Amino acid sequence: MKNWRVLLIGMVILLGVVLIGCEGEKQEEDNGGTAVQPADLLPADNEISGWTKGTGTGDYQEAYDQGSLYDIIDGGAEVYIANGFQSGVQQLYRGTIAAQQTTLYLFITDQGDSTNCANLLQDPNINPPGGAEVDSLGDEALIDRGLFYNVIYFREDRFFAKITIDKTGDPEASENIGLAFAHNIDSNIP
Repeated sequence: MKNWRVLLIGMVILLGVVLIGCEGEKQEEDNGGTAVQPADLLPADNEISGWTKGTGTGDYQEAYDQGSLYDIIDGGAEVYIANGFQSGVQQLYRGTIAAQQTTLYLFITDQGDSTNCANLLQDPNINPPGGAEVDSLGDEALIDRGLFYNVIYFREDRFFAKITIDKTGDPEASENIGLAFAHNIDSNIP
């Protein structure tokens, strides 16, 4: 009788291990076959020369559900949610352009799949009127050259990124830094 109990306990443990392994494989499938998350795509300090992550309150925020997404982008979360929002991250970076301290805001989301991501970028609440297409960046990319800020929007597979950078004293340098961040992120998406 004792051997029967040991065998039964062993089978339950083995079944548990197998089920946990299957769940891990399912999570990888749900994430496009990888475990990459938006936070994994953030450039490290000085990966873009002279630019470091902000470390103050609110400089880094993660979103894994609707409530935490609203905390990051109050008033704009609905469009992300309607297009399959899974998770996201916002990171503030600081650097210098034309001898002026400048701030760059980086927001990256996982929209679940490439169709949701494409629909998000085409949504009128996201897609900038008059935005110019950017070649050789992701599956699709646009730049909005606003009066005070350059904003780059791009998508690659299931990931969407929005990069907002102050134009400061040199709009061209501002655009180049924003594009450097975008290309860095794009190169890290599997």
